[in-house]
Amino acid sequence: MRHAIRSLLPSFLPALLGLILAAAPCHAGLVVTTTPVSATPGSTGYFDVRLTNDSAPARTLAAFSLDLQVSAGVLITSVDASTSSPYVFGADGTGTLTFDALPASTVNISDLDLSADGFVTLAAGQTVGLGRVGYQIAANAPTGPVTISFVNGPVTLLLSASGPPYPDSVLTITPGSFEVAPDTGAVPEPSSALMLLGGLGLVASVARRRMI
Repeated sequence: MRHAIRSLLPSFLPALLGLILAAAPCHAGLVVTTTPVSATPGSTGYFDVRLTNDSAPARTLAAFSLDLQVSAGVLITSVDASTSSPYVFGADGTGTLTFDALPASTVNISDLDLSADGFVTLAAGQTVGLGRVGYQIAANAPTGPVTISFVNGPVTLLLSASGPPYPDSVLTITPGSFEVAPDTGAVPEPSSALMLLGGLGLVASVARRRMI
């Protein structure tokens, strides 16, 4: 039996390794993601769009433009450069960030200033912000995951310093999501509930005595 298992190992191990590699997430050098969020119906908040250079070499970025879309029950209400990871486009750290009219469920976010102070170089492992996005959850929004998708198209790209966009082999755009949980409200602790019931009983007893 052992001999049979050993004879199968040379052919089995490469196939197993191939399955593991196929199942593992494969990221290119530049990865666009969003920060996780937890929300409730009727609430407001923010999430960041981030860019990470997750592998060598260092890469220069001159400008970017992307279309961001959220699922039903959510509106994008604001876009600014106040990201938790630094927004590095432009000498003043704000660049020329532009976006479509809001509120909306789809918005284009871009910084297309190709002047010298708008060029940045991302070292391997460095993360920068591409914009902080404000959102509002409808009061009647269904609970569950909200999809944050980057709409594919000619404006969803990152531009290298030389002008043309980075190819797909270098760029990974990862859809994000966040969870809308039901708002359960404040639930009184058992001791508080007992005290409340006791107080109501006392009030009722006093009222009955006054009626007699």
